[in-house]
This record gives sequence, structure tokens and C-alpha cells, in this order.
Amino acid sequence: MTETSSSRHLLVPVDDTEENERALEWALEHIHKQGDIVHFLHVVPQSQFTSVIQQSEQQEEMLVDQAHNWIQERFTHTCDQVGAEYKVTVLKGTNDADSIGQFVCHQAEQLGAAVVVMAAHNKGRQVKFIVGSVTRFCIKFCNKTVLVMH
Repeated sequence: MTETSSSRHLLVPVDDTEENERALEWALEHIHKQGDIVHFLHVVPQSQFTSVIQQSEQQEEMLVDQAHNWIQERFTHTCDQVGAEYKVTVLKGTNDADSIGQFVCHQAEQLGAAVVVMAAHNKGRQVKFIVGSVTRFCIKFCNKTVLVMH
């Protein structure tokens, strides 16, 4: 499958949760059309790159590669099953929600994403209807449509 001028871009920020898998499955079933491209985005928090002993650039790149491989193993088989084209992007950034949200919004803007598909993480009974901080940031500041799966 190759990108065409009629291809829509669906941005799916992911972390290591089942909620992200369900959001992806829903998006592929209800939003994805033939020719669309699913863009997985994961931000590796900068805190994973800093320690008492400074890590080398090679070690940092190894962590990014590991995240890329993890996304391939965890999510892309779902796209393969329905014949959906996908691309994986792993960025290094700070670990606060606003910074990660900014990465997501910037990536959505750069892609001209038709939609950003995000998962609301189950945080327990008391905060059942409160979405995560990154999701909240994207809902408030993203210039593209943000779909939040509960």
C-alpha cells in the first residue's frame, strides 16, 4: 500500500496499556478506510535517558529502538490483520503530561491528521470519568479532532 493524496492520517499515541489496543481496534473497525495510514506515536520520557551516570547517545538510541520494536510487537499485527498501512514514530521528550501532549498535537498538525485516537485509561472508580493528563491536554489544545475511547 502506498500513500496517495486521498490518504487520511490517523494518529494513535500509544503506551503499554490494553486501553490503547482496544482504541486501535475500534478505530480500525469504525474509522479506518482503505488507503488510510495509521501513525503510531510513542514518547520515551527523557527521565529514562538520565541517571547518575550519563548515558551515551548509542544507549539512548537503543532505548528508542526498543520502544519501536515494542510497538511493532504489541500493535502493528492488528493493522496487518486488516491490511492497514502504518508508520511508527518514537520521540524522546520530557515525561510531564503537557510536554507529551505538545508532541502529540505537533505530530497531528504535521501529519494533517484526520483524527487523533486516544485511550482514556481506567484510573479506578473514583476518577472513572476523568481522562488522563495527556489526553486532557490534547482535547484542550490540539487543532485536530481528538477521539477518546473509554
